[in-house]
Amino acid sequence: MVLISSCQAPVERYFPHSRCNKAGDNRQWAEPEFDDSLWDHRGDSLSIGLQWQRYRIQLDSSSNQLLPLGIRVISWGAYEAFWDGQPIGGSGRVGADLDEEVPGDFYSQLLIPETFSAPGEHVLALRVSNHYLRRYLSWNAIYVSAGAEIGKTGLRVTAFMFILGGIFLSAGFYYLSLFLRAPDRPQLIFGLMCLLFFSLLVLEYWKFLSPYPYPFQQTRLSLIGFNTLLLAGLTPAFFLDYFALPRRYLLWIVVLLGLVGIALYEPLYFDSTSHRLGVFSWLSTLLVIVYAWWQKRPESHIVLAIFLLFYALPQLLNSWPIAGLYLYPYDITLFLSFALLVLTQLYLLSQRTQAQRLAYEASLVRSERLQLELLRKQIQPHYLMNTLTILMEEVEQNPKRSVEFIEALAAEFSAFHVIAQEKTISLKREIELCQSHLKVMLFRSTINYEWLNGPLLLERTIPAGVMLTLVENGITHSRPQADGTIRFELHEDQPSSPNKRVYRLDVFAQNRKTPIGLQTGTGLSFIRSRLEENYGQDWQLKSGPTAFGWRNTLIIPQ
Repeated sequence: MVLISSCQAPVERYFPHSRCNKAGDNRQWAEPEFDDSLWDHRGDSLSIGLQWQRYRIQLDSSSNQLLPLGIRVISWGAYEAFWDGQPIGGSGRVGADLDEEVPGDFYSQLLIPETFSAPGEHVLALRVSNHYLRRYLSWNAIYVSAGAEIGKTGLRVTAFMFILGGIFLSAGFYYLSLFLRAPDRPQLIFGLMCLLFFSLLVLEYWKFLSPYPYPFQQTRLSLIGFNTLLLAGLTPAFFLDYFALPRRYLLWIVVLLGLVGIALYEPLYFDSTSHRLGVFSWLSTLLVIVYAWWQKRPESHIVLAIFLLFYALPQLLNSWPIAGLYLYPYDITLFLSFALLVLTQLYLLSQRTQAQRLAYEASLVRSERLQLELLRKQIQPHYLMNTLTILMEEVEQNPKRSVEFIEALAAEFSAFHVIAQEKTISLKREIELCQSHLKVMLFRSTINYEWLNGPLLLERTIPAGVMLTLVENGITHSRPQADGTIRFELHEDQPSSPNKRVYRLDVFAQNRKTPIGLQTGTGLSFIRSRLEENYGQDWQLKSGPTAFGWRNTLIIPQ
């Protein structure tokens, strides 16, 4: 189907070969014989009020195959149109002042009577008023083509662009939902960029879908410029954050100052402003990627190679005849470049997702291995033989106390089962596990183990076995105080951030000469694995000696 469609002859268009304008009002200026050689032939009007514009268009013999002919008019004003001196319509109502004028549509189309469509030179005269303009922006653009095709070209382009826009809209909502489930700033920035680009597409091609009065054109262009400004700021921010570059916040502030400077230099509703913003953003992002490559960040060399295509490929395509379909080659450059940018960002996010998945799977394997090591440590033959020997003595000497021993031992083995099966449990259940373990240790030794709670919200959940492992470390690496007691106290402190929780486990005892630190030990490796499994890197565990013994501080998300 693509090969067959490429054989269709393109629809011919006729653009003016001469254009001129003059302020004032005279019906004689519509006549094709009128001498307009003294008019302003620069093409743009620099005045607000009543004025006339004349266009000379040369039709050839192929125009007979396009009948009836139509005119596409882009106008910053209300107008009346005359073809070879004959009125053929208009848009709005031309007036001598603001009260008399009724604004016309910015985009409109007219039909040329077939009797006036013979090959040769023709004159299109427009009587224009533009009292609603806030500054000198008065210009008109026209072209002549088949009347049946005048309205279709823009709609065809709009259909393709809205298919592209639907992809951006879906991607935007998808990555924003991912961010809400697991906050990751590059995903947030990418989702916002997709939604902003979708809105940019809607604003850009609104002109083909629904007519609007010409005064709204400046508002529409301002919205496009503001959208471009946001996209120009978010593009380097994405790569700065993704590559986690040093001083990235300072670098982004510098970029923002440059963009704001451009926006203040000339109004956002100028096309040249949007172009400058895009070029500045491209150069800034290119420097960011070069910086990432110099810092030897993964994938930075691939991104640098792709990013260099953002300039070369669109410029190459702009030289092809197909670019004329879009009326303005800058549109191709903008939308194609952004599509390439999105593909690059998707590649980077997929790489990050894959790395996170592999890290998660590795943490699961590591957690399972550590669980087995902890279980093996607790259920080793030496531990069981000593425990059963003590239990036999208790059964003979104190049957009632032996029952409590058996219950405590059963509770401890139940605790190990819970740790092996569940990722998180309630704080209340975790405390019960710690108390059961201390009770077993009380039967096994002459040390008096105590447990005290501060104010706690017991319904909150924490990773299973974390507090229990900290208690085991406290037992293993502490000696009792002078009164033969080792006391554990658990408190919930006031966090520095409202979305954090801070738990403090104090061990009141005498530290052994070589207390365990955060870098070694099966128990603390298990804790790190459990915390990474549940919170990624969003946690902190601080451990160190104090005047009364040992203190563990755990900071986790709410």
